[in-house]
Amino acid sequence: MLETDTGIILKSMPFKERDQILTVLSPVYGKYGLLAAGTAKLTSRNASSVLPLTKGEFSFDLKDGKTLFKLRQARTLVLYRNMHEDLPLSCTGEMMAGLMEYMVPVEMESEGALEQYALLHDALTLLNNMKTEEQILTLSAVYMAELLKLFGMGLETECCAVCGKTVVSAFSVEQGGFVCEEHLGTLKKMDTVQLKRMRWINHAGLAHITEISAEKEDVKCLEEVLVRHAGVNRRIFSLYNRINRID
Repeated sequence: MLETDTGIILKSMPFKERDQILTVLSPVYGKYGLLAAGTAKLTSRNASSVLPLTKGEFSFDLKDGKTLFKLRQARTLVLYRNMHEDLPLSCTGEMMAGLMEYMVPVEMESEGALEQYALLHDALTLLNNMKTEEQILTLSAVYMAELLKLFGMGLETECCAVCGKTVVSAFSVEQGGFVCEEHLGTLKKMDTVQLKRMRWINHAGLAHITEISAEKEDVKCLEEVLVRHAGVNRRIFSLYNRINRID
C-alpha cells in the first residue's frame, strides 16, 4: 500500500553503491527506515530531499510488520537553512537528533510518537533562529530535560531525590535530581544560583526558554544523567561538546 507521511530525517547511511537508508521520525508512525534507492547520485530526483535534519513528505510502500520501506518520492517541507549553514547550530541539531534516534525504539505507531516528534520539531524550529551561545546552551539543556521526562526519567528538582526533604544542597547525577546535605556523599555543595537554574531548566519547557539561561556546567550535568540513566553513547555529544567548548 502506498503511504504518504510527514517526518524529520534523523540520519542517513550509505547503502550499497548508490543508495541510502534514512531514519525518519514521524508523529504518526514513530521511527522507521526508508530505503532511498539511487539518492547517492546527484542526478536522482530525490537527492535534494533526503538531507538529514530536514522535515519532509515521503511516499513509500507500507507493509505490515515491517519497519524499513522503499521510498518512492520525497519532498522537502522545511530545510532549516540557518541551522545547516552555521556550525554550532548544525552540531546542536545533530546532537538533538542523535539523542532522539537513540531513545526512540524502532516500532511502527509506537506509544508517544506524537510527543517525541513535537519535541524535536519545536526544538529544531527554535534552533534555526538562534544566534548566541547562551541561546544554544539554554535550548540544549531544556531539550535534554524534556527528553528525560518523555521517557520516564524526569529530574527531581523539587526536593531531595532520596528522602524528600525540601532543603537541598546539590544536584546528583546518580540520583537524577537534588539531594539534601545528609545525602551529599562525596558531592560538593552547589550555590543557590546553580540550584535555581537547574530547577528552571527542568520546569521551563521549550515555550519559556527565553525566560531562563543555562550554563555549560548545566548542559554537562544533563549529559551525564542521559549517559548514566538512559545508556546514551557519549559519541552523540562529542562534536557538540568540542564546538561549544564543554569539558
